[in-house]
Parts: sequence; structure tokens; C-alpha cells
Amino acid sequence: MRFNFISVWGGFWSKMGSNLFYPQETGRISDRLYAIRDRDINLFLYTDGQSTLCIDAGYINNAYLKSDFEQVGIDPASITHLFLTHTDMDHAGGVDKDSKTNWFQQAKVFMGRDEKCMIDRSTARRFIFSNPVEISRACSLLDDGEVIHVGTVTVQAIATPGHTPGHMAYLIDDEILCSGDALVLKDGNIEPFYRTWNMDHESAKRSVRKLAVLENISVLCTAHTKCSHNFESAMNAWRG
Repeated sequence: MRFNFISVWGGFWSKMGSNLFYPQETGRISDRLYAIRDRDINLFLYTDGQSTLCIDAGYINNAYLKSDFEQVGIDPASITHLFLTHTDMDHAGGVDKDSKTNWFQQAKVFMGRDEKCMIDRSTARRFIFSNPVEISRACSLLDDGEVIHVGTVTVQAIATPGHTPGHMAYLIDDEILCSGDALVLKDGNIEPFYRTWNMDHESAKRSVRKLAVLENISVLCTAHTKCSHNFESAMNAWRG
């Protein structure tokens, strides 16, 4: 991963304080769902006891997560599928080609089809500057609504552009929603992710409305602002 303006810009804003980023602490969220805290962001693990998937890869060189995986009792080598919500450095740095730590060597990697422009750098992330993450391994590109089976688990990709062009949220077993940077939780209510980082804020708002129609969501897992077991209430302002 190359050091560039995006690295500096993202690093500056990520240090603005706990009023912006307050991730879930490492631990169990529900029967099959676990959070791993990587600095100001969460990775989420879900297992059926046979197969394990992970949402997002965290930062580059994150060997310091070893104790976190041990805490939740999951061997990262057992992860068979890695789903990237998008390819910003805090979400995809863990699979950067220069990362000295790769917890996901055995995993198939998935991301949104429209996110490819961020990896091949045909689209700038901010101003004229490109995404610093470089992914050299093969990635399967997902379309909106596509469903992947991980053992007995189903993962539905939901296109939620705005933060980046190919941003994806993932619906696990029809009830657990991992939203990545499509939105944030503030005082129990859902808002679009911070305008500063969104490439198209109006599209980001449309993506929140798209997610608002989902039903029977037992847990909402955001990337930077904890989880909620009250999805309907949190989405109230975006319904109708």
C-alpha cells in the first residue's frame, strides 16, 4: 500500500476523536456473530461452526489482532470467505499486496463490481489522488442482489454506492446487516456516512433509503459506530 495524500487525509480525520468513530469492542455480539476491533474500525466474523466468513480486512500490517482472534476463539486461518464492503485503506489494507500480515490467505475475496475502478485507479478517491490499497490476488466481483453460500450461511450483496462507487452492504442469513461505511449510528439513529469521506453524498443518502426497507433485521453492524439491535427504530426517519 503506497503512502499518499489519501493516507494522510484519512489518518487525520480518523484521529478527530470518539465523537466520529466509536467501534464495537472485540467480543461476541450474538450466537454466531463476533466483532474484532482494529483501531477505529470493526471486522465482523460469522460462523456456522463449519465455515467462517469475515466482513472487511482492516488495516495493513495488523498482526496486533492476534490476541483479538484468540479472545473470540476463532482461528483466522479458518476464514473461507472475505467480503469487502469497499477498498479504503482501513477496510482492505489487510489484503494489500505489501501487507506483512494476511489473516485471509485461505479465503476467497469478494467485493462490489463497481469497486474495481478504485483498485485499478481509473477513478480517483479524492481530488486527483487514488486509493493507496493495492490488491494483487484474485477477487470475485459481486452484483447487486447476488447471493453467496458459505456452508449453510447465505450472504446477499446489496449495492450501496455513495461512499465509494462500488460500496456493498452484506445481509447475512436474512437478518444480520453489515453496512460498512454506508451509514453511521448516532444516538441510536441512522445517518449517512460523513460527507467528508463520501464520494457522492446524494447517492449515499439514496443507499440509506434502500437499506431502510429491509425487514426482520436482528442486528445492524456498522464499521465505525458500533451495532444496533433496534434497526427499525434507528431507520425510522428513512422509512416512507
